[in-house]
Amino acid sequence: MPAKWKDLLAGLPVAVEEAIDSAARDAAEAMNQAIRRIAQSSNVSDALAALVDSTAPFCAVATVLSLKDGRANPVRSRGAGVSYGPFEISASPALGSLLHTKEPVAAAATPMQLSATLAETLAAPDGTAYLFPLKVRLEVVAALAAAGTVQAGAMECLC
Repeated sequence: MPAKWKDLLAGLPVAVEEAIDSAARDAAEAMNQAIRRIAQSSNVSDALAALVDSTAPFCAVATVLSLKDGRANPVRSRGAGVSYGPFEISASPALGSLLHTKEPVAAAATPMQLSATLAETLAAPDGTAYLFPLKVRLEVVAALAAAGTVQAGAMECLC
């Protein structure tokens, strides 16, 4: 093997380690800025907007749904081609599970699991949707729905 190849290969582990460290720092900084924007919001509407806008590094599509009186109402979306109106929570078994368990839910991004409205809004490219509960005083009042290469751990931290 030529010497220049040996030198190049010898430096590869260091370059990979530096790239990993840089990516970790970038992810931590993106999370820090997202949480800071959400925390500094002056009202609920601004906080939900900041939440949805902050999801860009962690998923392709996101929407916040207000959950009240048996209905899910889209409040703000990012990356969605079309945003639809309110729908019955009973049309979405995945939302029902989220309300029951108060825990994040991963579901097939189909009308049978999400409701036709939410499935069309997310248009999940990888076929999976994630729902994250937004709680006030331990009660789920809204949900963050996400699709498209979702980094579930980061998304859950935002909620």
